[in-house]
Amino acid sequence: MKLHRIERQSDWQDIPAEDLNFFQKIAKKTHGIVTPGNVITTIGLGLVIDGCNDLDQNPNKALIKVSAGRVADYLDGIVADKTQTKSKIGEAADVMADKIAALALLKSINDNKLLSNSFLNFLVLQNSANSSLGLYSKLSHQELHSSKNGKIATALQTGIFMTSIASYTLEKSYPTHQKEVRKIQNLLTLLTIPTIVMSALATYDYLNGQS
Repeated sequence: MKLHRIERQSDWQDIPAEDLNFFQKIAKKTHGIVTPGNVITTIGLGLVIDGCNDLDQNPNKALIKVSAGRVADYLDGIVADKTQTKSKIGEAADVMADKIAALALLKSINDNKLLSNSFLNFLVLQNSANSSLGLYSKLSHQELHSSKNGKIATALQTGIFMTSIASYTLEKSYPTHQKEVRKIQNLLTLLTIPTIVMSALATYDYLNGQS
């Protein structure tokens, strides 16, 4: 699992100007703001938010947009690594984009009643706690890291979100496919417990400053 993480301030730190690659030169000139990873992070977040807005009226389009947006979340770290443009700014952007995307999905899923209230409340509290802890860490000038447990929890939550949206899309667009809907709902049930466990571990990591 590729974490968008770096121990130094940036990959291009201490590299002579003449040895910087094309992407590193742009990253250095923009103080780490314009990098391939950050561009993918931003596009992915935009797709998720746009997809959430489409869920009620056009679930098929919403499913495609949200899926593409969440795939982008796994590509940004890989691209940042390949182009040697990882930075503290990119890492922070990746973490915050994860939280914003999760909260946008939770709101949309809640508005459309796709998950139980108790499970939704847990996810809202967990994501809000992690976002608050991350913001506090940033304001305190401490390191902001996404742990492996955090990434696993994010992946499981994404699985929950995508499964619930897929079930809703199939039920609304293809009402005769009830057998397939039940299979997807069974998968949703299977994902619930590991999602709760890993989400709790992710918050524990944040509380204990682990990365």
